[in-house]
This record gives sequence, structure tokens and C-alpha cells, in this order.
Amino acid sequence: MNTITEKKTLTFVQSITDALDVMLSERENVLLLGEDIGKNGGVFRATEGLQEKYGEKRVMDTPLSEAGFVGMGDWTCSEWIRSCD
Repeated sequence: MNTITEKKTLTFVQSITDALDVMLSERENVLLLGEDIGKNGGVFRATEGLQEKYGEKRVMDTPLSEAGFVGMGDWTCSEWIRSCD
């Protein structure tokens, strides 16, 4: 079996962004939750551009509180949404 693939060199952060992009594009029930991951693209810019591409309902900032994370987790479970947080 001869498989030809293109080799692409990515940094660690770029590979994370690429993996998140693939998950979001392949499955409509996947969303991203996190502190400052929406507009700002996260501390290391690993989610940069994903909110513009997939919208605020799929790439969203969470409150800066543990209770907020728990509430968002409960919501995703009740709606059968797969969260990549």
C-alpha cells in the first residue's frame, strides 16, 4: 500500500489549534469552553480564529469561577453536547 501524504511542520500550539479545528468541523455537537478563548484566542493563541470560523455559540468564554465551569459542564451534559474544555 503506497500512501502519499504531505508533511506539514507545526509548532505545538499550531497542532492543538489544528486538532480543535478538525473536531469542530467534523462534529456539530462539539464546542469549546474556556477562559478568554473566544475573542482573545486563549493565553497561547491556541484557539485563535476559531470563534470567527465557528461562531460564539461553539467557541465561548466561560466565567472566571469554578462554579461557572461546573454550571457549563452540567449544561453540556444535559444537552448531549461534547465539550473540548
